[in-house]
Amino acid sequence: MRFITAIAGLLLIAGCQRDELDSRSTPSQKSSEDAQKYIVLTVPPEPLLDKMALLYSPEDAAWPQLVDEFVENGHPILPYAIRQLQEDEKISPESANQILDRVKQSPTVPVDAQRIVTLMEVACYADVMCHRVEYPLRVATLDYVKSNLDAPGTQSALAWIRESYQSGLPLDVPGDETGEFRGMLVKAMRGRLNEYAKKVTSTPQAQQGSK
Repeated sequence: MRFITAIAGLLLIAGCQRDELDSRSTPSQKSSEDAQKYIVLTVPPEPLLDKMALLYSPEDAAWPQLVDEFVENGHPILPYAIRQLQEDEKISPESANQILDRVKQSPTVPVDAQRIVTLMEVACYADVMCHRVEYPLRVATLDYVKSNLDAPGTQSALAWIRESYQSGLPLDVPGDETGEFRGMLVKAMRGRLNEYAKKVTSTPQAQQGSK
């Protein structure tokens, strides 16, 4: 049993990354001036992740209603998710174009530093906890950030993540009744989110060299 628990701890640190907003939040506890600008998750975003997982399941009967909700709320990840589904041939090009046209006709959601921080943190949590939506959500989120590197606030958000980010999530790992891995979630979040921030600003050559 201790061996299985230890393996779980290693998976938490490593996350699920492969090669191939709801919730209460609080200002990060860093003392620098920039650190006071952003809020971080204090509650695991499981309900949102379950909804995101449904977004990648077009065969589900509830999918059309969920797409309507995402369009109405202007969720910035939606266009990237729809393109992924089309590329994976899970929806037809016609369906994808119809949804993307609706997105274009909806009010534009501004790109700001806080949104960048929150989206990356949610994707990072999914990765660290090996949630079933972690891979497509990570790809879509990083694509969104890369597409908006020149937007006001993006670079400052990425710099803050690299230099000052501290997770506000509970120290206790979900499901760890023994308390043996207390603090690992916070440590894993900081390390993995830092990797994300570096990855979106590195050149393709640098990314190849880091593999």
